[in-house]
Amino acid sequence: MPKCIYCEADDVTVEHPLPRALGNFKGYVSLADRVCSRCNTICGQLDEQLCRSGSEAFFRKYLGITGRPEHEEVNSFYRGSSGGGRLEMLGTNQETGEERELELVGPKNVRELRCVKLVAEDGSAHTIPIKEGMTPEEFRRKVSALGFKFFRHAYICAATEEIPWMESLFDGFKFEGKTEWTLPTGPVIYGPAAIKFTVTSRYFRAIAKIGFHYFLTKFPRFRGDEPCFSELRNFISLGTV
Repeated sequence: MPKCIYCEADDVTVEHPLPRALGNFKGYVSLADRVCSRCNTICGQLDEQLCRSGSEAFFRKYLGITGRPEHEEVNSFYRGSSGGGRLEMLGTNQETGEERELELVGPKNVRELRCVKLVAEDGSAHTIPIKEGMTPEEFRRKVSALGFKFFRHAYICAATEEIPWMESLFDGFKFEGKTEWTLPTGPVIYGPAAIKFTVTSRYFRAIAKIGFHYFLTKFPRFRGDEPCFSELRNFISLGTV
């Protein structure tokens, strides 16, 4: 009976060396009878960070690549996954010269990130991305988590049709000042832009997993549980060598 190459459990299943979230691949071969359900879950967590928090997340959005339809859709500019951070893209408004946080909405198309930038009593600035459908209760929890009793100013960014909803999030809050809504008169050009990715060791373990499992599908004379792969297996499954 085949056993897991990582922990020797016998409930082996099918693992996808190339994450489904990266699209469909011609001639794709899955890895069968090598990874148990528990270790497959670990592999899934690694893939999740790679595809939602790494540079791959940006290019998935840029190319319009989506994952499985039954999986939750996550906008990586608003939240990270599996311990990784969200994507942060900063660009300069060529009309005003102001630096703005942006999100990618299609090939070569961006908009200012729907967010609230709060300036605290000590002068520090804190950006809260406003995900689709956020409730006032969720927003209050985000603000409370910052640990400040008072905020000097709130800078709000949203599309025209989102203004009533965004205003509703501030019920019960008081500020010295709040952004006045101004609408652009035409297309806005941003640039140059810089993108920040925040990942943990899971990202690099995911890359190692992809390479190792893909190798096993191409060289069937290796099963993957050989002693020569022990350090690689430990890094993938445990984050150690």
